[in-house]
Amino acid sequence: MDLIFVLPCSVTKSLGKQLEILSLILLRDAFKELVNLHEPIVLVDSLHVILPMLCDGAGALFVFVGLGYYYQRYRRRAKVPAGPWLYPFVAFKKFLAMLLLLFFLIFGLWVTWQSAVDGVPHNFFPVFYTVLIFSDILIVLLSHTYQPMFHAVFRNSGFALATLLIRFALGAPAYYAPLLGVIAMAFAFGISVGCDAFTPDS
Repeated sequence: MDLIFVLPCSVTKSLGKQLEILSLILLRDAFKELVNLHEPIVLVDSLHVILPMLCDGAGALFVFVGLGYYYQRYRRRAKVPAGPWLYPFVAFKKFLAMLLLLFFLIFGLWVTWQSAVDGVPHNFFPVFYTVLIFSDILIVLLSHTYQPMFHAVFRNSGFALATLLIRFALGAPAYYAPLLGVIAMAFAFGISVGCDAFTPDS
């Protein structure tokens, strides 16, 4: 729900929310490995469980720390005066958020119904997150109309690529998921740092 409601906000804040969820999912994946441990726990025999747990936990920690610096730059960035282009752009993002909320409810009910009928749980989040990625790409394409400046186009397109890396991380196997998550965090932070070198008039 947060991913939907944050959509009308800035692209920077929206990406930050996605990275927050990624860090929590990595922590969840670390705890999920506990089911593969057997008593009594022998360290040598449990390395196939402990190593993925450490990688997921370390990945979540790096994303968490990176988010701290990411939001710090976001808060310190000088506010650029809003032009007349902002209002129709925000209105479009609000309309898209309403459509996504409707899809969220309908698809959630359908997944619940199918899971009850089939007796097998169906995945909800991967499909919904894929729809969010296409929504982000649509917003990026539309933003080029309202913000044709080079640095704005690069920033929005780069953030969309970071979102795509997050999606890959969610479906990646052990070891690759935290690595892709850290790369997405580093990429987003690098774009944020690089775009600060451009003045609003550049």
